[in-house]
Amino acid sequence: FFHTMSSLTIRLAKQFGFTIADTKVLSYFASQEDFKELQEQYDYLQKNINQAPQELHHQIRTKTISSELVEYMMSEDREDDLATETETGFIDVKDAFTMDRMIVEKASRGGETTLKRIRISSDSKLGEAQDKIAMAREHHVFLQSMLNKHITISSSNSLLGTKGRCVLFGRLGREINDPAHPNMFWFEDLDGRVRIDLKEWINGKNHGFGIITEGCFLLCSGDFDADEQLFHAHDVQLPQLDSYKMQQQKQNYRLAPFGLSSREVDNILTVEQNLEEPEYMVVLQDVHLDDSNVMRQLQVLFDGYADAPPSLFVFIGSFVSKDHQHFSRKEYKALFNNLALLLTSGKGKTLLESSVFVFVTGPNDASLTANSKLFPRAQIPNYFVKSFKEKLNSDAVFFTSNPCHIRLLSKHITVFRDDILQKLTRHCVAQPDPEHSLHVHLCKTIQSNAHLSPLDQVYHPSFWKFEHGMRLIPSPDAVILADRSFSFGHTEQNIHFFNPSSFSRHFSFVEFYPHDNRTEFKKLP
Repeated sequence: FFHTMSSLTIRLAKQFGFTIADTKVLSYFASQEDFKELQEQYDYLQKNINQAPQELHHQIRTKTISSELVEYMMSEDREDDLATETETGFIDVKDAFTMDRMIVEKASRGGETTLKRIRISSDSKLGEAQDKIAMAREHHVFLQSMLNKHITISSSNSLLGTKGRCVLFGRLGREINDPAHPNMFWFEDLDGRVRIDLKEWINGKNHGFGIITEGCFLLCSGDFDADEQLFHAHDVQLPQLDSYKMQQQKQNYRLAPFGLSSREVDNILTVEQNLEEPEYMVVLQDVHLDDSNVMRQLQVLFDGYADAPPSLFVFIGSFVSKDHQHFSRKEYKALFNNLALLLTSGKGKTLLESSVFVFVTGPNDASLTANSKLFPRAQIPNYFVKSFKEKLNSDAVFFTSNPCHIRLLSKHITVFRDDILQKLTRHCVAQPDPEHSLHVHLCKTIQSNAHLSPLDQVYHPSFWKFEHGMRLIPSPDAVILADRSFSFGHTEQNIHFFNPSSFSRHFSFVEFYPHDNRTEFKKLP
C-alpha cells in the first residue's frame, strides 16, 4: 500500500509541478483531491506569504514540498493550532503555549516568596537565547526560595574560603567536551559551577528518595579540595522544600496561572462548597481509535456513564497505535469521525449535553511540533478534527497541548503524557533505593524539583520560550502522569499523582474526585 501511495504521490507532484523535498511527504497524499487541496493552499500562501513563517518562504516560492511545510499547511484553517485557551465556567483548559509564566518577584529565605505572572506571546514558539538563560535561572531562583530555612547554603564562588563540610544547591550536569576530565560531573548554581566527585555517594548504600539524574536540582553536602578544584560529595539529596512555604504559595496563587483574581477564586470556592454532589472526571490514556476492540469498549464506557455523567472526560493520546504518518490524512480524520459517531448515537448524546471532553496530544499523534520531539507538544491540528467537532456540534470539546493544565472549579490538575519513568531510570546517576516503589521515587523527584521532567535538555529538550508549561508553579492539586508503566496513585506534599495506565492494553481508566484527591481505578471486562 505504501509503495502504491508513494508512486501516486510522485505522479501527482509532477502533474501539479511540485518538488518533493523529503520522503515523509509520501505518506501525506493518497488521492487527486488531496493534491487539489494542496494546490489551493499554495495559491493562498503565495498571495499571503507574509503570514507564513520566514523559514518557509523559499519553499512556497519554489513550490517545494517538505513535511514541515505540509504540516503547516494542514493547519491553515485553524484559529491557532499552537495555542488554545478554553473556559466553560466550571472548567478551564490552558495549554502550555497560553499558560502564564509564574516567576519570583521577591524572595526571602526566612519570609514569604512573592510571585508575579507574565503573559507570554505565542507568536513564535522557538524563543531566543535569553529565553534559554531565563529558563534555568527562573526555576533555580524559585526552588532556592522554597528551601527549608534551616539549611545553610554555600555558593560555588565562595568555596575557596570555606573550610570543612558545606552544602551546595544547584543543578547536576556532566562534562562531555573536556578531554582532561571525561565523564566528570559538574554542579551549577546561580554564581557559577564547580566540578563534583560523586563516587563516594554512588558507591554508598543510602541513596534516599528520588531518581537522581543529570539536570536535577539537588542538595550536595561535602568538602572542597582547593588543590584539585574539586568538590567531593558525601551526601546527595533532592531539595527539601519547606512544606509551609509550598502550601503558602499554593494558597496565595492557587489559580493565578489561569488569570483569576482572588475575588473570582473566592466565588468559585463558594460555588464548590454549595454543590450537592462533588464534581468528578474520567481519565483514559492511549485511546487507540484504529483498534476495533478499543472502539467497542468505548461504547460500553459511554453507555455506562450515561446515567451519571462526569463533569469532564480527559482523553490522553496517543489516539493511534503507530505513528500518524502511517495513516493518510483522510484515514486519520476518519478515526475521529468514528468516535463522533459513538458520541452522537444512543446514550452518548447524554454525555455531550452534560460533560466536557478534553483531548491531549500523545507521542504518535499529528501535531505542529510532532517532528521536533520537543516539549511542550502542540495540539492536534484543527485540520484533522474540524469535522469531528462539527459532527458533535458542541462547545465543550477541546484539543490541547501536552502537557496541559485544567481547572475543575478550584482545583488545578496538570496532565502530562510521556514515558518519563523510563527516561529518568535510564539516565539516573545511581540506582534508587529498592526499599521504595519506583512510582514513589518518581513522584518525589517531580515534586521536589517542581518540574514534570527534571532531566537535562540533552535527554528531554524543551522549547525555551514555553518551558514554564512544564513547571509546577504554583503547585497543582493533582498531576496526571500518563505513562506506559503500571497504574498508581500516590500523594507527595499535598500533590496527588496518578497514572491511569493504558486503555488500549488493559481497558483500564480512572475516576478522579478532585475535592478530596481521590482516585478510583476502574477496568472494563
